[in-house]
Order: sequence, then structure tokens, then C-alpha cells
Amino acid sequence: MGYLEGEMYSKIRKMEEAGRKTVEDLESRLRLVEADAIAQQRVLETQLEEGKAREASLLKRLQETIDAEEALAARIAELEAETYGLMAASREIALNGRNHYIIKEIPTTNVQTTSDKGDREEIRPGAKEENAATPSLRAEEGSDKVESLKVEENCVKADREAVPPAAKEDDPATISLRAEEGSGKVESSTGKFSNQRRSFKEQQRKEEVHAARMRSLLQPDAWPASSLISGFA
Repeated sequence: MGYLEGEMYSKIRKMEEAGRKTVEDLESRLRLVEADAIAQQRVLETQLEEGKAREASLLKRLQETIDAEEALAARIAELEAETYGLMAASREIALNGRNHYIIKEIPTTNVQTTSDKGDREEIRPGAKEENAATPSLRAEEGSDKVESLKVEENCVKADREAVPPAAKEDDPATISLRAEEGSGKVESSTGKFSNQRRSFKEQQRKEEVHAARMRSLLQPDAWPASSLISGFA
């Protein structure tokens, strides 16, 4: 009995020691797990704080971007307004320049009309004494001058109004080039019209002189010298 009791006590001690070791091992493992959990918690807390700071900086940058976008939109609106103003000013300058050029062209046409008048006066002296209907011819020539001036003014007005619609949206360089092309067309058309008018007037004047001579031959005493002198005066 004593031997059996001793063996039982020894077995119980061994079991107690094994249990104690197991408990100590488990406690050590638990401490390690707790330490790892605490370390991970601290890391997560740090990451959470960094995420909050990053979110705050992103919100700040987003607000700055929104403000910059609003400022850029306002600046774009200002630039558009300035661009439209400059385009309107360039169109006005181009139109004023074109009108000024056309106004300059009118005296040139008048000079050509004056030269036509000189040609008439060079042709007329030989017929002053031969033609008895000289005052009536001069009156007709004066009316022809008025009509020719009206026709030229109408041509110039039509050229001035014939500004192409696309020129309103072009830049100043294109508008100036078109103004030069239009001025060349006006000058060429005016010269061509003047030459045609001069040849037509000369032919008409010759026919009128011939008709007046025929009438004067039919009525030789209808216009005495005193009436001619008074008519010239």
C-alpha cells in the first residue's frame, strides 16, 4: 500500500508540474499575442491618423482647386469680353479705313470728270462759232455731268455696301487685305467705267454736233451774233 501511494503521489506531482508548465507556456504565448495585438493597434491608430491628415489635405486641395477653377472661369469671361471688344474695335477701324479710302477715291473720280470736261472744252471751241445751238448743248452737257456724277456716287455706294459678311469675324490683317483688294476692284471698275463713259460721250457729242450743224444749215438766221454773245456771257 505504501508503495502504491508513493507512486500515486509521484504521478500526481508529475501531472501538476506538467500542468504548471503548460499554464506557464500558455501565459507566455498569451503575453506575446497581447503584445503583438497592442503593437498592431498602435500601427492602425497611426495609419488612421495619417489617413485623417491625408483626407484633410485632400479636402484642402479640392477647395483650392475649386477656387482656382472659379477664378479661371472669371478670367476666361473677362478675356472673352476683351476679345469681343477688340474684335468690334477692329471691325470698326477696318470699316472706317475702307470708308476713308472710298471717300478719297471720290475726288479722283471728280478729277477724271474734270479731265473729261477739259476734253470737251478742247473739242468745243471749233464748234462755238459753227453751231448755232451751243447754249442748249452746254445745258445738256451739264445735265449729263450731273447724271454721270450720280451714277459714280451710286457705284461707290454699292461698292461700299458690298462688304462680305465673313470680313466681320476676321482678324485685322485679313480685313486690311480685303480692303486693299476691294479698293483695287473699285479703282479698276471706276477707270473702266470712266473710259466707257468718255467714249460714249464723245460719240454722243459728235452726233449732237452733226445734228446741230444740220439744224443750223436749215435755219441760218435763227441765231444772230448778239444772241450768241449774250448766251456765251
